[in-house]
Amino acid sequence: MEEDDEEARALLEGGPSEAGRGAPAVPAVPGALPALCDPSRLAHRLLVLLLMCFLGFGSYFCYDNPAALQTQVKRFYFLPI
Repeated sequence: MEEDDEEARALLEGGPSEAGRGAPAVPAVPGALPALCDPSRLAHRLLVLLLMCFLGFGSYFCYDNPAALQTQVKRFYFLPI
C-alpha cells in the first residue's frame, strides 16, 4: 500500500500545483511535438479526434464495403465462361 502511495506521489510531483516553482513540468522544446503529446492541448485533442475518425472509416472500409460488394464479386469470379 505504501509503495503505491510513493509511486503516485512520484508521478504527481511537478504537476500543476508546482508549475510556478523550479523547473517547468514540460520541457521547453520548440515545435509541435509537445503540443501533440499534452492531452490538455487542443492540438492533441484534434489529433486524437482525427485518428478516431480514421479508425471508424477504416472499420467501415474493411468490413462493410466488401460485404456490400459480395454479390458483384461472386458474379465476376464464379460465372461459367
